[in-house]
Amino acid sequence: MIVQGTTGTGKSILIDCIRQKLNVSAGIKTNTLLVLVPTGVAAYNIQGTTIHAGLRIPIKEMHPLTGQALFTFQEHFRHVKYILIDEMSFLGPKLQLKIDSRLRQAFLDKQHEGFGGLSIILIGDLGQLPPIMDKPIYASQSIALNLWRSFKTVVTLHTVFCQQGASVKQQQFRSLL
Repeated sequence: MIVQGTTGTGKSILIDCIRQKLNVSAGIKTNTLLVLVPTGVAAYNIQGTTIHAGLRIPIKEMHPLTGQALFTFQEHFRHVKYILIDEMSFLGPKLQLKIDSRLRQAFLDKQHEGFGGLSIILIGDLGQLPPIMDKPIYASQSIALNLWRSFKTVVTLHTVFCQQGASVKQQQFRSLL
């Protein structure tokens, strides 16, 4: 699923709601949702983890995990059913393929399915910052394009909530704009 919306449309609040709903409905103490973002600041803002840290993707050349590292990684993902990635405009085809590859390692029984068979939720605004040293996620002519096309549900948030309200802070914010 893709959820897109400009600044102020409530994407961060929606992330919190999704997190609460999925973890409550799972009925277990281990999280079924992993929230990932491209940068540390964004991870802090939504209580997530960077893509690179969460999926053990090195900045330089990526190699398959082996031995104890692979076992520990698979064990960490044992209960994960959903991955939510915020700031999707930062994702390019190269990083998308690394995410796919790592998730296929985590779920060997579903290694022939995109993203290891997990449900992926992309959130963000494709009109924001593009990927660094890569093309936009949808501009590839590789396997990454097929992964991008696998997202069949697209929800667009239209209402800008941060500009609504009658509180003093909201009025000051509107006047600054």
